[in-house]
Amino acid sequence: AKLETAEKNLALAQEEAQSRLDNAGRALELARLKAEDTLSGSGQVERDRIEQALQRATRQVELAQQEINDFDFLLSKGHVSQRERDQAAEKLLSALENQAMARAEWDNFKTYQWPRMQRETQMTIEAARMEHARILRTVDIELQQHRDQVVIRKREIESTGRQLERARVDLAACEIAAPISGTVLHTVLPKPEGPRKSQVGDSLWVGQT
Repeated sequence: AKLETAEKNLALAQEEAQSRLDNAGRALELARLKAEDTLSGSGQVERDRIEQALQRATRQVELAQQEINDFDFLLSKGHVSQRERDQAAEKLLSALENQAMARAEWDNFKTYQWPRMQRETQMTIEAARMEHARILRTVDIELQQHRDQVVIRKREIESTGRQLERARVDLAACEIAAPISGTVLHTVLPKPEGPRKSQVGDSLWVGQT
């Protein structure tokens, strides 16, 4: 019964260990996929978006500058009013502000966000890899302990079998056959508590009837 219990515990531990290893393997695979998405997918898309926003803001500044130059020329010829020229100047100022914001966002992304995203992906993969290795070591130890229990129970069965065989030999040796035929005398034995008839279990000694 102990051996059967140990074998069942081993089987259950193997199933649980496989489940834990599968989960850790999936977690590692997900970490790698997330890292790939960050570095080559969504992260790269975000990088391109910010860079393109800066490029658009720069083009808006160039267009606004060209427009203000045109307005200056037209104003000198009297074809536009000062108010229209001031509106163009306001548009240029707004474009410059947008460009400054876009450049600040781009610099922040390059200097801080992108390195942080790269480092986080590395740390996530490393953590998942270490957890997978830890679980692998743990389940190996746990399974070995259950295997040891099975071996111990098998050895106990072998030892008990040898003890049983020795007991059978000893039991067979308990039967003493008389070398000659005769009559068994139920005698009185001297005992410390007083003489009495011999009983089953009494010891024998040399010269005793």
